[in-house]
Parts: sequence; structure tokens; C-alpha cells
Amino acid sequence: MILAGFDVSSSKTGVAIYDTRSPLSAIITKSFAAEGDTPLEKIESFTGRMIPILKEYRPDFAAVEEPLPIIPSFKKGGSDDLGGEAPASIVVNARSSLILNVLYGSAMTALVGMKVPRESVVVETWRKAFLGYGRKRGMKRVDYKRAAKAQCDMLRIPVRNQDEADAVGIVWWLHGHSQKLKLLEMAKAA
Repeated sequence: MILAGFDVSSSKTGVAIYDTRSPLSAIITKSFAAEGDTPLEKIESFTGRMIPILKEYRPDFAAVEEPLPIIPSFKKGGSDDLGGEAPASIVVNARSSLILNVLYGSAMTALVGMKVPRESVVVETWRKAFLGYGRKRGMKRVDYKRAAKAQCDMLRIPVRNQDEADAVGIVWWLHGHSQKLKLLEMAKAA
């Protein structure tokens, strides 16, 4: 069975292709950027890069990392109390969050169009399967990315960047933990 994992990103999307008849070290990884200034240009670029990957590898099942259902905000600098520091400002990257949701929709639509059974997975779920923890106190986004890359290095799975390492984590989860995939395999066996 050929499995595909996609770590969709507004900057660089990671892809992992795993033929379950092969060793883990044979996982193929790729990454690509969705280029353009407008959401429509990014969708066209993204789809133009994803469809050829689907045609080349013909996955039997795919998993795509699900974007956050909200636009996150972050505190930057200062403190909220009256202890003499400047009050914290709230930073919101709404454009990036919206683009990510649009690209996620494009990925799922491409999979539907290519008739690839699919599932989405939240980041904490695949990280728990791949890293042993979904969220750790004090860890930042970059720390999780480094941990995924280190896990790939330990497993001798060649990755060129952290986006590809995240895609490997997604396909790892898909192979060993997806209930939807297990049900599909049982139906095929019956």
C-alpha cells in the first residue's frame, strides 16, 4: 500500500510517500512552495505542484495536517500587569492562517479529484505517535520541528528540511494509528 503524508504550509509544504512493502528508510520526501501574492495565485501554484505528485505516486491513502480552526494570537513583549513594564501587544497573523486554510482545502480537493481516500490529522495527534508527545510545556514551534527532524535522522529517513520531517511524522501516524485506514484495510481484506 502506498501512503502519502502532507504537511501543508503557506511557506513550504512537506510531502512524504511511503510504500509499506519497503523499509522506513525508503520513504520518499519532497517539499514545495506555493508561490504568488494573492490567495488565488497561491492555490494555482499549490495545486500545480500537488497534482503531479499524486499522479506520479498514486497513493492508496493520504493524510493531511489539519490547520487550526481559529486564527491564533500571541503576546509579544512586556507584561499585562502594572509592574512597570510596557503592556504586551497581541500579534495576529490572520493572512497566514487564512492562506493555510485555503491551501488545506486545495489539498483535500486535489485528493478528492484524484479519488484518493484521505483523512486529516491534528498536529498534536501525529506528534504523539511520532515523537511520543503531542505538546510539551516550554516547547516552541521550532523545537517541535527540530524534534521531528531528529527523529527522522535517528530512523535514517532522509529529509532535506523540517517540513519534510513533519510530513514523515504524518505518514508515520497514518501507517500505524489511523482508524480510517485500518477500516479500509479490513474492508479490502473481507
